[in-house]
Amino acid sequence: LIVGAVAIVFVLRWLYLQFRHGSDHAAAPNRVAAAIWGTVAGFTSFVAHVGGPPFQVYALPIRLDPKVLSGTAAIFFAATNALKLIPYFALGQF
Repeated sequence: LIVGAVAIVFVLRWLYLQFRHGSDHAAAPNRVAAAIWGTVAGFTSFVAHVGGPPFQVYALPIRLDPKVLSGTAAIFFAATNALKLIPYFALGQF
């Protein structure tokens, strides 16, 4: 349910940005949005191993250089997976 909601929010946000700013507009980085979408990505990654869509909701509209985007994604998910070890050990699932 959460992943579907994230996908719908992503599409609605994309449509909003297209109609308001046009197709060449890149969103500015925002720490609050990064914290919100990072938390959602961490939660969905822990629950169902699908942290990619929330990460993309935040990262794709910024229009980072492809190398920067892939490096950022690699670091984000490496840190997320490392942090997931703590609750997995606590729940006895590792």
